[in-house]
Amino acid sequence: MFLSTRRVPVLILALLLVLPACSGGDDGDGESGGEADGSNGDEQSLEVDDSEFVDHTGEATLKVDAADNTFEPPFVEISPGTEVTWENVGRNEHNVTPVEDGSFEGVDTEQFAPGGSYAYTFEEPGDYAYYCTIHGTPTRGQRGVIRLVEG
Repeated sequence: MFLSTRRVPVLILALLLVLPACSGGDDGDGESGGEADGSNGDEQSLEVDDSEFVDHTGEATLKVDAADNTFEPPFVEISPGTEVTWENVGRNEHNVTPVEDGSFEGVDTEQFAPGGSYAYTFEEPGDYAYYCTIHGTPTRGQRGVIRLVEG
């Protein structure tokens, strides 16, 4: 009897650790994420605190490094007409995928291997969220936001 009473707390602890891992993100509709409009359906978590943005307004060009699992700098403010160049300085393949389809042209993995670069000039004010589909999601991991502000 002594051994069985010692096992109860261990079993309870094991259940507490295992059960949360069993709960998936499936909402029961048979589909695995994404909305019909191409968004991820979780826009609220796309927000980034203003204090996290680095000011690069007034600069004609900006370089964003795609390192292994991060964009650096990830959150930047720029002016209209700024050319942003993403450079893959890591050892892994990456891509640059806009969160909102059509907001700007991204770059596929095939064109963004280690050592590769991709440039885009932003003209219209707004927030342009992006991520690497290999190492992140729109809300976690390798992601960034280009914020275009008027002078």
